[in-house]
Amino acid sequence: MLLKLLLILWLLGCLNIIYFGFQLDPFIIKSEPEFIYHYPTDGVILISLFFSSYFIVTYFLESTSSIQKHPFRSCTILSTITFIQLLIAYSSAMHAPPFMWAYMINIFILFFFHLVLCVSIIRHKKE
Repeated sequence: MLLKLLLILWLLGCLNIIYFGFQLDPFIIKSEPEFIYHYPTDGVILISLFFSSYFIVTYFLESTSSIQKHPFRSCTILSTITFIQLLIAYSSAMHAPPFMWAYMINIFILFFFHLVLCVSIIRHKKE
């Protein structure tokens, strides 16, 4: 169940980043009126990899059943990854291209999903 939910969230998040890669950056259009648009393949791939890191680690923890054996350690690892991703999003917020804004929105949604996930993992361990 958890892996299917993670796969759906990852797929929707990556598709959101890819979709916003096609949007024109208003800052560049305003500062360079003769700008010729090229799809930012490198940026979209890099941001998709950053976004995928949480899901890769969660899949690894779930497949090794480390989440059930060590729930606090697993939540600490996942919280660290989420916090680093929030720092990446905040540090690149000014004049960010539209796919970075999609990344920021995805990270906020992922952060709230992570809070629910950690509470459910810890509650499941107590039972």
